[in-house]
Amino acid sequence: MNSIKNNPYRILGLLAGASTREVNRQANRLQKIIAAGHEPAKNDFSFSKIGELNRKETSVTESVTKLNLDSDKIHAALFWFWDGNPITDEVAFDALKEGNINKAYQVWEKLMEGTEEYWRQSIFPGTKTSRGPVNAKNCSAFHNYFVLEMLQVEGNKQNAIVANLNFLESEYSEKFVSTIADSTHRTNSKELQIIFLNEILREIEQGTISLTLSKFISILSSISFSAKNDFLKNVSQKFVSKIAEKVESARRQRTANNADAATIGENLYKQVKDDLKQLKTIVGTNDFAYSNIADKVANEIMQCLIDFFNHSDKIKSTNDYYNIAKKIARLADGIAVGNLVKEKIKDNIKTLEDMQFSAVQALKAVKQAYDNLGWNQTINESVVVDIIQKHITQQDVNMIKNSDNQSKKDEYKTLVNFLFANLSNYYKNRVNYLAYWNINNFSSPSRDSTKITPSESPQCNPSTPKNFSTEKSWIEENPGCFIAIIIGVIIFLITIFSN
Repeated sequence: MNSIKNNPYRILGLLAGASTREVNRQANRLQKIIAAGHEPAKNDFSFSKIGELNRKETSVTESVTKLNLDSDKIHAALFWFWDGNPITDEVAFDALKEGNINKAYQVWEKLMEGTEEYWRQSIFPGTKTSRGPVNAKNCSAFHNYFVLEMLQVEGNKQNAIVANLNFLESEYSEKFVSTIADSTHRTNSKELQIIFLNEILREIEQGTISLTLSKFISILSSISFSAKNDFLKNVSQKFVSKIAEKVESARRQRTANNADAATIGENLYKQVKDDLKQLKTIVGTNDFAYSNIADKVANEIMQCLIDFFNHSDKIKSTNDYYNIAKKIARLADGIAVGNLVKEKIKDNIKTLEDMQFSAVQALKAVKQAYDNLGWNQTINESVVVDIIQKHITQQDVNMIKNSDNQSKKDEYKTLVNFLFANLSNYYKNRVNYLAYWNINNFSSPSRDSTKITPSESPQCNPSTPKNFSTEKSWIEENPGCFIAIIIGVIIFLITIFSN
């Protein structure tokens, strides 16, 4: 953690709370040694054996500057060792000078020990370590344990942060401030916690600390302290801004490239899902900040789906864009919170299902025609097959084959089997591609100019393409179009002969 490794107190070889006089005297001494080309002795309070330390004239000068103001002194002291108990702390400091980290741990952990009963009832439950209440004798042990633990690559960051928050929450944080800053400086426990947590957050964002943001939020969410609500509210606002930026980026990419809109929508989901999860942990699902940004993400993902689908349908893409669109719709559904957004997504998913299985509707119409035959009536098989080839293409069959809706697939198979049972072998072979589960499939013509056009189906609006809209689904915008196709199948399908 850079705030500890490069702490101005450490560079000067002093403990937190050193007076201005001590700071200036030590800085002058170090600068003279460095200017003479010598290496400063490392037996001071820089504890060189616990981490690399590279002193230069510039770093010494900068450290003095960073300790001019009382607020700067407190900020630095929050991330360096403090001699709050000369009797016990000096023993630990001597051990650190010698590189005996375990001995320093033993000194401070012994002072922090308490009963399990106290820890369970304390304001910081959930940790594996049993700690007692903060008192005049051990208050610096809680703070110094934090500093030492955060310096370790494999250190327990949770225990370290909780220990220092325990100290900062206590009345003895006032003693800490009085030994660091001038008596005229005013601050409180809550402000100290905000400074402390903001610095940890900054280093997490910069990647200079071996702690994830998710873990950090998890730690803070499970404990209680004065600054918790204020700090987490500030963090939640950062999450919202971060997510909003990603939504806007996705919108710009989608607008520029409809062909890749599905990928853009999926990438947006991947980019924000963890941030949304953390935001929900902080504020809860019912909070407006969460529901509002979650719905914005869901709407943008749905718009990516719409643009992708419309583009794919316009160019008659050979990819499985129905199933791709449904996959993206489900991602949006998993994020949406508001009822209006969820209903919109639900409607569009249903529309996709209906459009993907339009072949089922056509086959149902054929079956109904057969079921309605009267005595001594027959159907012209040639007309049946011609209509099927026009309205159910190999691409339609492939979409059904790749669907994950097993009940619809089973219904489709039943209807195909019914049709085959009523066709002669010659006509059955002409539409054999319908039975995708049969390895001896034949190919069928692609969708072409023989397809029913708006002029053949008067109820269809020629100006309205078969696609999605941000306002209404295709079926909603074309209430008679789909039905007209089925009716057309029945009208042109059946040629009834009476004996």
